[in-house]
Amino acid sequence: MEFTEKARPSPHGDGNVVDRMIEFVAPRIGLKRRAAREQLAASDYYRAAAKSRVFDDWVAGGESADVMVLQNLPTLRERSRELIRSDALAASIAAAMVRNVVGRGIRPQSRINADALGLTADQAVEFQNATDTIFTRWQNWADSANRLDFYGMQRLAWRKRIEDGEIFGNIIMVREPSRPYETAVELIEADRVATPSGIDNAKVRGGIVLGTRGQPVSYWIRKSHPGDGLLDANRGQKKFSRKQAWDGNGRRKIIHLYSPDRPAQSRGVPKLTPVLGKIYQLGRYLEAEEIAKRIESCFGIVIKKNVIGPWTQGGSTLNSNNEREFEFQPGFIEELQPNEDIEFVDPKRPGAMFEPYVKQAIRTIGAGVELPLEVVLLDFSQTSWSSARTAILESRRAWKTDQDILVDRFCQPIWEALLEEAFLKGELPHVRDFYAERDLWCAADWLPDGWVWVDPVKDATASQMSIEMGVSNLAVECAKQGRDWREVVQTQALIEKETAEIREKLGLGSVEQPDEVFNG
Repeated sequence: MEFTEKARPSPHGDGNVVDRMIEFVAPRIGLKRRAAREQLAASDYYRAAAKSRVFDDWVAGGESADVMVLQNLPTLRERSRELIRSDALAASIAAAMVRNVVGRGIRPQSRINADALGLTADQAVEFQNATDTIFTRWQNWADSANRLDFYGMQRLAWRKRIEDGEIFGNIIMVREPSRPYETAVELIEADRVATPSGIDNAKVRGGIVLGTRGQPVSYWIRKSHPGDGLLDANRGQKKFSRKQAWDGNGRRKIIHLYSPDRPAQSRGVPKLTPVLGKIYQLGRYLEAEEIAKRIESCFGIVIKKNVIGPWTQGGSTLNSNNEREFEFQPGFIEELQPNEDIEFVDPKRPGAMFEPYVKQAIRTIGAGVELPLEVVLLDFSQTSWSSARTAILESRRAWKTDQDILVDRFCQPIWEALLEEAFLKGELPHVRDFYAERDLWCAADWLPDGWVWVDPVKDATASQMSIEMGVSNLAVECAKQGRDWREVVQTQALIEKETAEIREKLGLGSVEQPDEVFNG
């Protein structure tokens, strides 16, 4: 049985008389007119796609992610850096993000699966304690340039993720007598990764050489920053080296910390991109208001003359065209000639809507970067407890996501490189074949800096109830505060032991625990 699909009538008719006449005389031209008319009519299906005067200035491109990003990325980076460097609002936003995502640092806690690795519980604890010692000894030497410890590198890396949209890390081996381990990381600013001139290859996107599946294979990296020309006598900014993303044994060599917004996006854009224009315009508006208030505060005296006499220079000067230029300053005195007059403009600024407008503008900017107004301004004076708690808890959801990105794309690869070196040095107990089960031996929980409780009593009570109900445990609750539950238990046991010894020496006896009272 065969079915023939009937043509669906167009919702906009079969064209007017002119169209039908043109189709009869010139069918090809008529078909083009019909196709154009149907395409125009189809845009009416969605109001946002309508062709009307309301949307005449709405220009949207359909290019690929790399075409859009790579053409605009240098300008976006430069403007983002300039605002964070010189604008108080942008600087506050960047500082708040670094403070809440990284804080004092995110540290690893080995979490191996003892059963999967064939270890006893005691052997697993021994392995985890060894990794803690290894990390503690290494973290002060994480930076290949010997400037930052590992936590400082986390803060700098995330700041560059906000400011530039991305940062690169080169995992290298540095041999120095003072270093306990050779594993180190060289942070590479985004400007240094670029396509050298003369290389015309569709598989090279912004200095990243892509494989057949679109995966990064290698990176073209400048010897020095392109803006370092005045200080770099060797002109390293024009010299490139090609670094492999992975070595022959499957070790990651180059880390690329960024968050793509579209598939096949090779480079990252600054976090402030959606609000750069608004921050800049708000800054100019506030500057204009400040200038107006400065002029208003310059109370002075103007002396008018009826007879032309010698001119006494006050707060004005003569320019090259022999014209008077006035410079207003507090307490100025100026003499005017008979044909001169000064008329002051009184704009009544700032108006009554100044503060509401500025707050709404900052609230909009904060929404664009997932920060509430109170966190951006560091001002909770006008906020109720419930509103502040809701805003902060919602922000923490975004910060937790950012912490996961930082851990997965930056911290974990470095941790794996460190443990590999420790294995080769024979410092990891009970490890049989590190490379065959690398992912299992390198499994870890990363503990971020804990956030303070909004309401300590209520939050502590909620944690206790969650543990008692069995929906949480000590490890989870300690992790929320950036603490290792093992350290908490060990410290508590040590305190109780030393307290008992001190009381016994002082003859105070042991501390009696209160008897449980049962009310039947």
